[in-house]
Amino acid sequence: MKVLAIDIGFHNMGLVSAEFEDSPKIDVKYMKKVSLEDYKYLRSNDFVDLIPLFVEDHQDIFDSADKILIERQPPGGFTNIEILLNYMFKDKVTLISPVSMHMHFGMRHLDYEERKERTVLIAEKYLDDEIPYERKHDIADAFCMIVYFNFKVTTHIFDKFRYFPKV
Repeated sequence: MKVLAIDIGFHNMGLVSAEFEDSPKIDVKYMKKVSLEDYKYLRSNDFVDLIPLFVEDHQDIFDSADKILIERQPPGGFTNIEILLNYMFKDKVTLISPVSMHMHFGMRHLDYEERKERTVLIAEKYLDDEIPYERKHDIADAFCMIVYFNFKVTTHIFDKFRYFPKV
């Protein structure tokens, strides 16, 4: 499965494209930190213009993805970016709750700065190469969404013993 994960931000939007099958092994194909500032003034400064320009610039990655993971934004966050991307790719999008992801990785009790450090540590355990940006946590957050999603959709050995109620 080809997955694109997006850690939403204006100046530091993290994009990670990866592939995985029915295993915990994740093969990263592409990672990039994007600033929507780069698209300003091409049409207007409105998100309804910036987001389509950003998508057009990365159209091949969006088109090749089977699933697009978008970080669900808190009230007051960049909900407009989340909503526009969700609208544009509705059939492919899965919104990822940061709280659920933090619970999965056992870091719900950490503060914001500690969670940033922890996601970078988690991502570095999976990645062969170092994250090539000074602000590593934007890419690490996107990658951790892929790890979390992979865990949720693949069958693990202990799932054979999990109780599933019959409905």
